Amino acid sequence: MPVPALGALLVVAVIVGALFLKDRSIGTPPAANPAPNPMAAPVSGPATYPQGSGNGAPSSPAARQAVARIIASREQAQTDQSREATNHSLAAGKAYAGERRDSAWAAAKEQELQAIAGGAGMKAAGVEVNGLSMHCKRTLCEIIGAFPDQRTADEWVLAYMASLGNAASSSVVSRERAPAGGTKVRIVSRAR
Repeated sequence: MPVPALGALLVVAVIVGALFLKDRSIGTPPAANPAPNPMAAPVSGPATYPQGSGNGAPSSPAARQAVARIIASREQAQTDQSREATNHSLAAGKAYAGERRDSAWAAAKEQELQAIAGGAGMKAAGVEVNGLSMHCKRTLCEIIGAFPDQRTADEWVLAYMASLGNAASSSVVSRERAPAGGTKVRIVSRAR
């Protein structure tokens, strides 16, 4: 018998055997080993889930320890990120404080930044700032604004930063709760 015909015969035998033995266990009649039907028994009482069955609880002490390590790692990363942001803000403030003012350049840059802050992009965003001050020195500009809440401050910062274009090459943004309530935003930008 040629090899392809033998292969085809083998495939047919496997399929027939599988169909014949379906729902049977070796040495047990089919009626003695029926497949369980999850819909056959009525459910009574509240549903219970075994630990680790997808209900949010880790299934073993090792899994609980792994989750605890992940949470601790994320908390540490957030702390590190907050510390780094504070350091950037302090460094930018120190650099700004150390610069002398180039009156001609600073006045022109302040006008440019005021035009951006009052421009079409900011109006389209629909976010208003309560008080806005802009002061430039030789290469750095400081923009300070007051907002009624954190969300409004964040929306304004996003719209302002998106509107800056080439007016500033880099910026450091810091936010703090204002003494009278609301949020104070400080942006130090390298604008030259």
